[in-house]
Amino acid sequence: MRVLLFALGTRGDVELLLSLGHVLATRGHQVQLASSPAFAERLANSQIDFVPIGTGTTDELQVALLALENIPDPWERTTHFFENWLRPQLRAASPTIQRLIGSTDMFVSNLKLVYRRGPRIVPTVAITYDLPRQTSDLEISALTHPEVLQIVPLPRPLADPERQWGRQFQFTNYWPSTFVSQTGVNHDEELARFLDNHHSPIAVIAGSMMQSTIGVLAASMTGVARELRRGLIIVGANSQAVHQLSCDDVLCLRQADFSSLFAQCGCVVHQASYGAAMAAVAAGVPSVCVPQIGCQYALATRLVGLRLSAGIIAALDPPATLLRTLHRAKTDGSIHDSLKKFEHAFRGQSGTETAVAWMEHHFDNLRHAI
Repeated sequence: MRVLLFALGTRGDVELLLSLGHVLATRGHQVQLASSPAFAERLANSQIDFVPIGTGTTDELQVALLALENIPDPWERTTHFFENWLRPQLRAASPTIQRLIGSTDMFVSNLKLVYRRGPRIVPTVAITYDLPRQTSDLEISALTHPEVLQIVPLPRPLADPERQWGRQFQFTNYWPSTFVSQTGVNHDEELARFLDNHHSPIAVIAGSMMQSTIGVLAASMTGVARELRRGLIIVGANSQAVHQLSCDDVLCLRQADFSSLFAQCGCVVHQASYGAAMAAVAAGVPSVCVPQIGCQYALATRLVGLRLSAGIIAALDPPATLLRTLHRAKTDGSIHDSLKKFEHAFRGQSGTETAVAWMEHHFDNLRHAI
């Protein structure tokens, strides 16, 4: 198959489809990944054909994210980001996508889009990983066509424990990201030395949406980590803003492989983005959620409800709140019991492998139906 992957959003959205692209490529399919120029550096060494679409540079994306700082409601933040970043970028990308559609066998996107080639809808895979505010929000008429396969890269017990989602949704296991060093710097030795001196440290993931608050959160976390006598590892491009905190008890890394790092940590503090949240559950490590937008708040609420997270905090909460929540993550036996129960949902075949098998089957069925 000739597969076109189309991802708009922040880095986590791109990483998810990139992991799918790698599996597709290993199975002999021709893969293109279209996304904003802001991710050109990340995708340069990915071995996937990258097509820059739209006009969104790294600086422009940072401006759009920083504009969310003064919007307190997470769902209003979502709307603001969609209207001021996603919609304009989608509009700018449309001519390129329409051109690429002409030579693709299957279109895959995180944006619930369908395209036509003549009178026919192009075989489509819609990837849904953001939990909705309410179940009715999942019903999008454009996605009810038989040409559309809807895949959820989450175990159903986590995404839909009450089985309220429609039968059209196919659930897979977690899709771990494919770690590729952007910097060319190997932090393995530095990280190993830090872990030798700090047993079960706290990892803080400075996700894209935490642009404006990571400095304040990291400062509070540093004091709390020292009080708990545990090291602190801050991971993310935004960790550059907190390098002044670096000391023997704090390690700042621009990037790290979540799968291997989290297995060595006692707790993970993240914004409840898909990649960090699922990697923490897969590693069996309790977390503290600092959601920034609506879908992250929905996932954080689900994690807390399932006893997979110790709680939801705000980045600007006082250190005492952080301390209580981290203490709960360490001592609440029900959280550790729940994480163990979820281990089976993250075992077995890779979620990306399952998704690709379904995509191949979907394409074959459509081709034989013509």
